[in-house]
Amino acid sequence: MTEHPDIVVLMAGRTPFEAQVIAGVLAGAGIPVYVDGALLTDPVAVSATVTNTEQIDIHVPADRLEAAREALRASSEAAHLLDDPEFDPGDRTDDV
Repeated sequence: MTEHPDIVVLMAGRTPFEAQVIAGVLAGAGIPVYVDGALLTDPVAVSATVTNTEQIDIHVPADRLEAAREALRASSEAAHLLDDPEFDPGDRTDDV
C-alpha cells in the first residue's frame, strides 16, 4: 500500500480470515478499513496471501483510529457475553 499520511495501521491480523473478520467489525461500525492484499485478483498473489505466514496489516483513517479501537473493544466484550453460560439475550425481536 502506498504510504498516505491520513491512513494508519490499526493492527495486524494473524491470518487473512482474522483480518477480514476485524475489517467486518470496523465496517459495521461505519469505519473505513483497508486490509493489505484484500483487492488482489492475480491467482499467484492471492495464493501468496492465503498461505501468508506474515501478519496482515489492517489500516484505518488516522482520525478514526480511536473509534476503531473502541469498536473492537465493544465487539470483544459482546463476544465474551456470548461465552457466559448465565447470559440470556432474551426473546427480543423488536430490534431486528
